[in-house]
Parts: sequence; C-alpha cells; structure tokens
Amino acid sequence: MQKRFPGRTDIALLKLASLIAQNLTYSYPSQAQWQQQNPFKNYSSIGDIGWVISSQAALYAEDYGWDISYEALVAEICGQFIKNYDPAREHCWIAEMAGERIGSVFLVNGGDGVAKLRLLGLDKKARGLGVGRALVEQCIRGARERGYRKMTLWTQSVLVAARGIYQRAGFVKVAEQAHHSFGVDLVGETWEMEL
Repeated sequence: MQKRFPGRTDIALLKLASLIAQNLTYSYPSQAQWQQQNPFKNYSSIGDIGWVISSQAALYAEDYGWDISYEALVAEICGQFIKNYDPAREHCWIAEMAGERIGSVFLVNGGDGVAKLRLLGLDKKARGLGVGRALVEQCIRGARERGYRKMTLWTQSVLVAARGIYQRAGFVKVAEQAHHSFGVDLVGETWEMEL
C-alpha cells in the first residue's frame, strides 16, 4: 500500500484540475520549435532542485506506483549534490519550455574518472519532443568536457523510453539485478559508456 500524507488526494486533484486547465489554454511548441529555443539552464535558481524532487516523486508514483521511499532517495541524491557540489566536475541541467521546467539531468562525480548520469526526468508534456535525448546528450558532452573517461547510470527495466535513449546514445547494459524497492518489484540495470 502506498504511504500518503493527509490531504494529498485533495492537493493532487487541485493540481490535476490546474494542469488540465493549462493544457486547454496553452499550445506547446513542436520539437523543432523547442530545439530552436535555448532550452537548458544551469542549476542556479532557488527551487530548481526542489522541483526535481517533487516532479520525479509525483511522476513515478503516478506512472509506476512507486511509494514515498523513492521521493526520499531522490531527496537524498539531490541533497548530496547540493552539499558536495563541485562545479568543475558536476552539473545539473534543467530543460525549460515557455519558461516552465520540463526536464532535468545530473552529472555527478563517481570517482576514479567515472561520471554518473543521474535523475533523468521529464514532465509528461515534454515526451516525444526530443527533450530526454537532448538532456542525455548534454550530460555526455558535459562529462567529456570535464575529462571523465567513462560514464555509468542505474535505471530500471520498466523505464523503457529512458532505456531506449541510453542505448541510442551509446550506453551498454552491463548488469541487472531483481530487487524490491519503492514498494514494488523491479529489475535494476547498470549501463556504462566509454567516453
């Protein structure tokens, strides 16, 4: 059973109603229009990391039934990123569309010349626009520019679209392991790429 805080259902319904109203009144750009904009900003604004935590938790709860322990993991990763941030070796990119955050990816120092791609996330309205691919490509480019020799990531087998992006970018799956996390049974996968 998914853990919930009091009042979350009411808040979720208000957010859903707001999202429906926004989608009825705003036409999102095409893939070409999105790519012509300067879609990435560097992590720098208050609230960017909080948005990553909130949006990832909500998305994976809605799409895959993951519980609040996933939100705790994302908060922990983000907290460590802020606390230990090394701008020479690490970065967070936030994709925006029409001034609204729609995606993110983190480049984190994994030690020994290995970069980690972490927390690729996309808002549902960004799907199919090439945003995920662009974020992954930017992260790989950032790792190369910072002199990493290898990049690794951990994902789940149910994340089919993300896995396709990783494979097309040149990552290779090197390990998988069944586990029970976030309230569900999953198969975790480690992917790597030589840079």
